[in-house]
Amino acid sequence: MSATQSTECKIEANTSTAACIFAYAICLDALSSLPTTVIADVPSSLRVTAFVLISALASPPVDSGYFIEQRGLTFLFLMIVAIFGLHEQELFPRVADSIYCLVGGWAIIVAFAKSGPKLGEKGYDDKGQRENMNALAAALLAYAGARVVRAGSSHAAAAARFTESHEDFQTRGYAMADDVVASALVFGGISCVAAAVIVFLNHDLIYEYGCSSVSSVLGMMSILVFTGAFVAQVVFYARVGDLDAIFGEAACDGGADVCAVTMRARRLHLANGTPASLWICAVGLVLFAFPYTRRCRSRSVYFHGCKDDYECEEGRLAVESASNASGWTAVFASIVALITVTFTADETALIESVEVLLLYFSIPLAWFGTAWIATGVHSAGLVLHVINKTGSIYGFDLTYLTHWMILISLLLLLTLTITMCIAFVLYDSRCSKNKVADRVDMVTAHSISALTSIQLVLTLTSIGLCASYDGGYVFIGQKSWAAFGMQWSTQHCLSFFFSAALVGSRYEPNLPEVSTLWLKVWWYATPVGALFAWAISMLAAQSAIPYGQVASPLALSVAIIGSLVPWGVIGYYLC
Repeated sequence: MSATQSTECKIEANTSTAACIFAYAICLDALSSLPTTVIADVPSSLRVTAFVLISALASPPVDSGYFIEQRGLTFLFLMIVAIFGLHEQELFPRVADSIYCLVGGWAIIVAFAKSGPKLGEKGYDDKGQRENMNALAAALLAYAGARVVRAGSSHAAAAARFTESHEDFQTRGYAMADDVVASALVFGGISCVAAAVIVFLNHDLIYEYGCSSVSSVLGMMSILVFTGAFVAQVVFYARVGDLDAIFGEAACDGGADVCAVTMRARRLHLANGTPASLWICAVGLVLFAFPYTRRCRSRSVYFHGCKDDYECEEGRLAVESASNASGWTAVFASIVALITVTFTADETALIESVEVLLLYFSIPLAWFGTAWIATGVHSAGLVLHVINKTGSIYGFDLTYLTHWMILISLLLLLTLTITMCIAFVLYDSRCSKNKVADRVDMVTAHSISALTSIQLVLTLTSIGLCASYDGGYVFIGQKSWAAFGMQWSTQHCLSFFFSAALVGSRYEPNLPEVSTLWLKVWWYATPVGALFAWAISMLAAQSAIPYGQVASPLALSVAIIGSLVPWGVIGYYLC
């Protein structure tokens, strides 16, 4: 995130951290496996075969003359394995599969990053190692995307073949499929695979220049994947209201010993349409799309553009040229969000619709260089969300860690609105040439680091919570499921992509005078501070942890580890 280094390292930090995120996406694919209907409950997802093919796909060619053939055939086999690997497991095989995905995926990343000839040894090729890491990230992304395509393609079939058994008889289970959810999942998954194919096809450019040669396209693809996940999630939750027999107030409310059949049906439905892996792929693509050379690192360039070709060649790209493609793609995505919200909202979800649209449309505003307006719009959406959910701007329930994170995010957004407005007013004045503007920029840089960190933790852990769902009763109050789905998106998913737009478009975190040490301090201290504040609130209220009521503690533990490790790696290498 900082620009104190003048050249990208041998293996690009954004690429290796994106690969860690893609491994987590594969982990969530394992955790969201459907309830099995077979007697032999063993993993049958072909995960080991998939990771062998991923390693082979990203490895240097055995013979440089057969480079295309080696990668082409391996990619084809990987897609076949991803499509034909099963997606049905009960709790312990799911957890074992997910642990293997994390350990195996991260071990491959470490091996690619640390192995190979060292400087001065025979066969040393730093550009080749960089290209191999890009290929590894693309291979992980392609596999995760293909698994999402498989889930979307089999969405209706999984509902149709769902059965319930009791002693000596078997009957059709209670399930439902939706064509929009299936289409959104397939679209998002294909977008992931397409992004990976773009990386593979441009291997010569990536070898010479790194992932910056395809970063603009990857940035656009990340927005498409993010939009596919959003559409699938909002429509999916809206249709839950049609399954009142298992999700309504009259449904069975108890433990597995009392409500085993109902809990199994609930988990089948929520696992069969979850966009969890798709959300995480979108997060990883955001990282993949922003290498060091794509970031604006000068106040004058941000407000005035490049003065000459030398500035642009040195990576001091004007924010208009660096962010224009992502900005227009975000406009298109916002229109899709508007259409989705319009057709899914009912009379109880009108305010939630406004919340979502404010947050969504703030993203293109950030890309187009009006960041202080964008932060104001985004803050307005979050304030409306808090008032609508709790009845007051001061109505936070601080026994929920999520509420602490939203409160801190709101304070950071208000700070950014003020500091960015000051920077906009002062950039062409005398104050821009003295310490006043420098201090303002430093506050902005630290606030962006803190906001991105806390939103990344919130998004990764919340999506992990969804994948860990065990079929427990979900209380939504008087709101409809359509309103609940929009509130969930507002509270847990959208703000990270807004903060990513700030990181990608603004110059402050990349100024040479901004210390990477302080960026790291703010990155790690903000979520940890929220965690300690939440723990104190829990002790004071003598309240139980609320998140274990709907998720398997074992699966949730794996998801939390899978989310916190990439967060820690990102803070260390990108700040």
